[in-house]
Amino acid sequence: MGAQDGRLVGLALADGAQAWERFEPGGITAIGAHRGLVYVGTGDKLFNCREGTKKGAAKWGDGYRVGAQPIGHIAVDDDRVYYAALDNLVRAHDRENGNLRWPADVRQRPLSGVFTSGHVVFVPGTETSELPMLWDKTGVHAGTLALPGDEPPGLVPAIIDSPDGAILYVVTGGLTNEWHLTKFAPAGEAALIPLADFAMPGLPYLTDPELKPIVNVLQSLLVADPVLQPVSEIGWPVVLRDPPLEPLTTLPGLQLRPLSPVPPVRRGGQPPGE
Repeated sequence: MGAQDGRLVGLALADGAQAWERFEPGGITAIGAHRGLVYVGTGDKLFNCREGTKKGAAKWGDGYRVGAQPIGHIAVDDDRVYYAALDNLVRAHDRENGNLRWPADVRQRPLSGVFTSGHVVFVPGTETSELPMLWDKTGVHAGTLALPGDEPPGLVPAIIDSPDGAILYVVTGGLTNEWHLTKFAPAGEAALIPLADFAMPGLPYLTDPELKPIVNVLQSLLVADPVLQPVSEIGWPVVLRDPPLEPLTTLPGLQLRPLSPVPPVRRGGQPPGE
């Protein structure tokens, strides 16, 4: 753990007893730990790594000189360590040797630090309705999550790793006393199911209400219904194909009889004109 007076203290997990103590002259402004290594940002604009099990011995020598104080939460994965500073830059270092992998600028001051999940680095701000995202390998901007309100100071998002990706819960609000809890989660594609098992709303409107020839409704055309097929026999996906290219004999969805030079006989009467 770290303190503003510059003390960096290592505690034993078994009983909480103090195992070692180091002193950082500039005071500790950010701290994180992962797999036996402790990452520390200090008030004199340094970022360093110390051995958690070797009495806090410096792993990166004198550390890395930053243009401003590191602040907020430090995020670490198996390859890199990520942190923000007051110069509105997010930096990523190699977790083992401290080499700088990339810096990335953000528009708002990242007072809450950074958080990572999957291959995304989230950079929450203060009093802003945007949550920027960066790719972990390159620092390239990966988009922005739009929030319904501003993020209040000190209230960071809750991020949960899941097999499908990151799940975020963000609280937003302001002086109007209107608060929102917003959830962001992956939107996976629905599983494909047979069309016969799919309860389609409005399915009766896709077929004739009654099994009668369409000519009973469209009496101005001489037509014949296509063959009716049960829904269970229709495969997935549904493929719409054009009818055969026969001039003046077919229309999409309607089957017409070949034209005749003799007008048809009306039911119950004589041919027209007689």
